[in-house]
Amino acid sequence: MKLPDHISIVMLSATVGNYMEFAEWVGRTKKKTVYVQCTYQRPVPLEHFVIYKEKLTRIKQGEQGLDQTAVKKVIVQRAEDQKKQGGSGGGGGRGGKQGQKIDVKAKAIAAKQAGNEKQIANAMGQGGRQGPNSKQNRKFDEFFKNLRYIKKEHLLPCVVFFFSRAQVE
Repeated sequence: MKLPDHISIVMLSATVGNYMEFAEWVGRTKKKTVYVQCTYQRPVPLEHFVIYKEKLTRIKQGEQGLDQTAVKKVIVQRAEDQKKQGGSGGGGGRGGKQGQKIDVKAKAIAAKQAGNEKQIANAMGQGGRQGPNSKQNRKFDEFFKNLRYIKKEHLLPCVVFFFSRAQVE
């Protein structure tokens, strides 16, 4: 918004729900007329894929609904793989209950007050959890393996969603 007045702005969005309010705000702020062009037709159909074990599976194409058969196939394959590896598949791989929030800072403060150095290291994500065989590093290895697969198949650029704050951090 701090651009000089002689620079014009062109904006494109597929996700702004209140686009008219936004356009009016930009017009008031820049003291210029804003023209809005709106279309409800998507010129390029949106597709959703899942990658598991270096295999790409389309689960949604265009305006069609979710392909439940394809989704179920991937879920069943993952569950079978976890059974073979002896994993339970629950709890998010962190040793806690699924959905349980862990306040790492509070743990670190409590550990420091108790004077337990090992507990401090564990609370801060050290103490053996960061080794090459840790579950967290295996997840990243799997992510980068999938990213290499996407690149090899010439599917870049792409958008990646993480559903865990810990994974993003």
